[in-house]
Amino acid sequence: MAVDGLGNIYVTGMMDYSLVYRGGTLYSGDGWEFSSDDVWVMKLNASGVTQWATASGGNGDDLPTGIAVAPDG
Repeated sequence: MAVDGLGNIYVTGMMDYSLVYRGGTLYSGDGWEFSSDDVWVMKLNASGVTQWATASGGNGDDLPTGIAVAPDG
């Protein structure tokens, strides 16, 4: 988890097939690949409301190892 200067929160994690969150659903790979884990990243505002979410990954398992916000945002 990382927080920017405005209090926005950025989180990342791993999902197997799909991730349901308040505001939508992200799918692993093309939505049909059940055998690999993919990475997701989400931004929430300072009040905890989801601003956006995205997923990414390749054919094998993908594991996030950290997240950071640049000093200039």
